[in-house]
Amino acid sequence: MNQFNCQPLINIALIGIIILFGCQKTEDVREIFIKPIDPLTQQSELSRILEIDGTNHEGNAPESNTLDLLKITNAPLTATITSNNNLFIPFVYESQATLKGVYLQISGADNYWDIPANNPNGSTYVLNVGVPPQVLTGAFDVIYRPYDTDGNIAEHITLVTTIVPKEDRCGNGQGFPRVQGNDGIVNKKYDLGDQRGTVSITYNMFTVKDRMDIRYGEQWILSTDDQLLRGNEAPPIKRCSEATAADGFVSGSHTFQFEYDPNVSREVDVYISGCLEGGTAWYFDVSCPSGTSGPPPPTAKWYDELPDCPCTYDEAVGRTTDPLGQWLACGAPYNDHYHYGASFEARWVPENAPDAVGQQCTYDAQGRLITAGIAAGSPDMDSPDNCGNEMGALPDPGHLKKDVYTWEYCPCLEYLEKWPANNGNGCFQNPISDIQHMRKLVGNMNCDDVVDLFKAVDRTPNSPTLLQNYFHQQISLTPLELIPLLESLQDELNCVFSPDQCGSITQAIKNLQTP
Repeated sequence: MNQFNCQPLINIALIGIIILFGCQKTEDVREIFIKPIDPLTQQSELSRILEIDGTNHEGNAPESNTLDLLKITNAPLTATITSNNNLFIPFVYESQATLKGVYLQISGADNYWDIPANNPNGSTYVLNVGVPPQVLTGAFDVIYRPYDTDGNIAEHITLVTTIVPKEDRCGNGQGFPRVQGNDGIVNKKYDLGDQRGTVSITYNMFTVKDRMDIRYGEQWILSTDDQLLRGNEAPPIKRCSEATAADGFVSGSHTFQFEYDPNVSREVDVYISGCLEGGTAWYFDVSCPSGTSGPPPPTAKWYDELPDCPCTYDEAVGRTTDPLGQWLACGAPYNDHYHYGASFEARWVPENAPDAVGQQCTYDAQGRLITAGIAAGSPDMDSPDNCGNEMGALPDPGHLKKDVYTWEYCPCLEYLEKWPANNGNGCFQNPISDIQHMRKLVGNMNCDDVVDLFKAVDRTPNSPTLLQNYFHQQISLTPLELIPLLESLQDELNCVFSPDQCGSITQAIKNLQTP
């Protein structure tokens, strides 16, 4: 029998549970199901559920009627936000009259908003648009036109807005990826897990000034100035030529810290915005809770001394001297059942391979490093001395035993933890086929079975759209919502020709039904 470096190996006995139901009537405690909204296809529905202090009207917003008397001179053109959050839209304008309000419409919607201006100051304004939690990930265009007390309506501005998933990584050993950007608006939401402790948020604004605001427990707690802490509704906006530290726009780096308690709230929101009219750049890092109540300091791992994966496939070339080895660009993976979702593979082969540790990196169709998920590459306890896809080549027995069989037989969540993807160069976060959000569904399934699940969801005709969105981390679903979707998928499959996929679906349903 083969022995695997995947400990502990757990023998799971089937435990039968008999639940006796009484005849008495019980209170219905089920939560009301709120239908998710897809911003790519349900623009009208999305528009109506936005949380805006204004009036919603049917039809299209009034068109612009002036070029000079009222105009927007500067505004961001992109925004990134998580749902269940506020989208702050700043702009700089010129007008001979007083700003009266703003017409706002989602591109493709059959309705629009008339938003009265609240205390306009004559040159800058910030719209506050709430995005409810049922909005799925995806992109949509926000079109808005300010109007003044003389009836002038400015030319429109289009803000390309992208909804991204909430980050939820504390407790699984991964940590949060660095967030970096430039001009535009970024609002990120983090679930910090079950552990109490100190959270650190470190930023670097470089030279051009930017602003950061942090919200926790339904209130603003930290900021590069105190305007929101004193009750202002939205972060202020300034031209770069006018922005100062007094307005919260700062250069350089700093670290905020606060005490996290999941009983207060599990979520923290980080807002970052740059001054207008300047080519800004920034990054920030969010830590998981640590301290006396946090996890112990990390110990050395067998893969710590391996070279870091290049951020692009084209960079994975040449020899290395410390440690000695060579990068091999291997092209497309020879079998898509390993690291499902990857388009290209590169390996760092040590000088004394086999019988030495090696590095595997995978890339998407654009050649960008995949940083998490079952599509991501993994280090090798026993590196092959080639790409592993040569025709007729016999696989290295050490690599099979220590790296391949563990993929096929160990719990996949454990495999991803003990053979982690490398992103030591701080490349752009790019998870593909990630499973951290569906840990209960996956349970102790091995990565081979998990790939069968993904293939069933992705490749079965009439596969439920909600299930596809869930698997690719675009929405959240409860076990009660997932089970009928998986049963529907199984009905669509021909289990005679796809027994492995049907078996994986059956196991996933059992995992969800387990208390």
